[in-house]
Amino acid sequence: MRVWHYTTWEAFEDIGISMIINTTSLGIEFNEKPAVWFSTNPDWEETVRKVLQDRETGKETLGLSRDELWKVGINPVRIEVDPGLPFLSWQQLKRKVAYQKEWLRR
Repeated sequence: MRVWHYTTWEAFEDIGISMIINTTSLGIEFNEKPAVWFSTNPDWEETVRKVLQDRETGKETLGLSRDELWKVGINPVRIEVDPGLPFLSWQQLKRKVAYQKEWLRR
């Protein structure tokens, strides 16, 4: 099985320097526990859509797909990681962390 982390070129540059994939603080609610997401999807992981905020109006876009990111000048990147790392599956994460059902649906 192959495993990837999907991110942007900007984040990839930081990962390349530190050799660490960190969690983000962007869009994380006060009581939410951040996690780093990985995928076995070899093409693109649709759950990593990025939301952009207009600097002048503060209005947010809907989640942008890989192709939409390219169109606005954000380069999506896929990093292959060691499949032997101690990952939690989505089912395991849901049991381990007490997220609200509404958050899990989103």
